[in-house]
Amino acid sequence: DMSAASTRRTSMNQTKTDLHSQNDSIRSGSALEGVRRYGGEDVRRLRFIKQAQAAGFTLEEIGQLLALDAGHNRSAARELAKKKLEQLDARIGELNRAREALRKLVSECAEDKTGPCPILASFGV
Repeated sequence: DMSAASTRRTSMNQTKTDLHSQNDSIRSGSALEGVRRYGGEDVRRLRFIKQAQAAGFTLEEIGQLLALDAGHNRSAARELAKKKLEQLDARIGELNRAREALRKLVSECAEDKTGPCPILASFGV
């Protein structure tokens, strides 16, 4: 549905704009003799963003997490995290299959030193 896609794009753009605005306010800090000073809330927000990125969350997802109230939105945060876990598990499965396929090709390449390279042949070269 075109209107739903447009709404999602608008929501994503707003989330990115909000995150960039928050990051800009964090970056500005207060300058004292050329040294930036950041408040505890700025440091907490930066740590949160970095930890969420390390956990695999996108900027859009991090914006959603930041918008949640820690005391009242546990179920929403849990659902976002469960969805991210499912995505990570799927990606890990893809990477494991790719690793095994490549491991097999490397083994085949090492076994037979004549004829076409099994690695290149599998990629259509």
